[in-house]
Amino acid sequence: MCGWRRRVVAAVVAVVVLAPLLSETFRGAVAVARAVGDTVSRNVGQSIPRPVLIAAGLILFLVVSFAVIFGLVRLFTEVGAASGERLATTYDRLTPDSPQTKALAFMVVFVVVFIGGLGVAAPWFANTLVEDSGIDDVVSDIEDARYEGQLEELFADDGVGSDSPTVSKAPTNTTDSDGDGFPDAWEEAGVTPWGMDLSTASPDRMDLYVQFNYGANVTGMTESERQQLRSVWNTMPIENPDGSSGIDLHIVDAGDTAGRLNRSVDIGSSDRVDRFYTRELLGDRYCGYHQVVLGDVGDTNRIGYSETPGYASVLDGGQFDGYDGEVTFRVAMVTHALLHNVVGPVEDGTHTDGGWLDYPDPDNEALTDAVAERIDGEGFVTTQNYREECT
Repeated sequence: MCGWRRRVVAAVVAVVVLAPLLSETFRGAVAVARAVGDTVSRNVGQSIPRPVLIAAGLILFLVVSFAVIFGLVRLFTEVGAASGERLATTYDRLTPDSPQTKALAFMVVFVVVFIGGLGVAAPWFANTLVEDSGIDDVVSDIEDARYEGQLEELFADDGVGSDSPTVSKAPTNTTDSDGDGFPDAWEEAGVTPWGMDLSTASPDRMDLYVQFNYGANVTGMTESERQQLRSVWNTMPIENPDGSSGIDLHIVDAGDTAGRLNRSVDIGSSDRVDRFYTRELLGDRYCGYHQVVLGDVGDTNRIGYSETPGYASVLDGGQFDGYDGEVTFRVAMVTHALLHNVVGPVEDGTHTDGGWLDYPDPDNEALTDAVAERIDGEGFVTTQNYREECT
């Protein structure tokens, strides 16, 4: 058998032998790339985009695979030379002397082996390489690995304070029976002085208005997630003047200024948390609606930022399938952020011990007594700067 033919055969055999190992090799390559990326990010203070990490993992995977396969090819070439001669001799002895008969026998054997291998080995190989390795879900794998065991750290400094004093949200010299920041007169009229629609509001039950905006390549909140958000706020233990409990959450995430931003959104730094909270992006919802912008991680050491108190939040829009709560991870994260907005600092800090204002965790899906009492007693709050700007 010619040298190049022996090498081709050896390469095919090597790939088949390595197939069960390729999935773990790929996982290991991605893990190494991610670890290196995290280290570089921490040292240089700059984030590394996920596509770069994935590309680095693929390159590492190809280099390692090529090196291993090349080594096995050389091994099989040496062994194959001797084995091939023995197989050829045995074939000559077992088949008739006629060249035509030998050719026919070879074709039959080849077709049986080739079709059998293609029908059995190929699906098995594809399943091993794609499904078991998670190549089809590699971004989700990276996301889950990043979040797993790091949630408390990622949320540690997500609340962005202000030098401006914290004040009640409703303008001074107005009556706001339910404490949601909208005076009774506005809610009874169904509109704010600057034209924001309040037709769904009630002066005797707290209302919270939220506009979602999404960066490019971020999946919007699903109808299920929006329903979960409404349910979470509707069941909060907050007493209302009409005798009911809970807060009505009103969501806008599509249309004129809500929904897609048609640009990428990097989480960035905490001093840019309100960069999307503008009159251009909210129109007459400015000063009435809170805004949640879902973007890309960017800063690998933070999940996002929320004004504490205020109106703006910029959060990671990625899903985390490893979160096993009654709601999705994004619903828990958005609830956490909105509470930062409307409650402000609590218990001499931005977070509580347990509850929604702790880091998202299935055991924290509740409003602590301290936060409930704060809202019942003071209502929603904002900063003096926002009050002066908005009134």
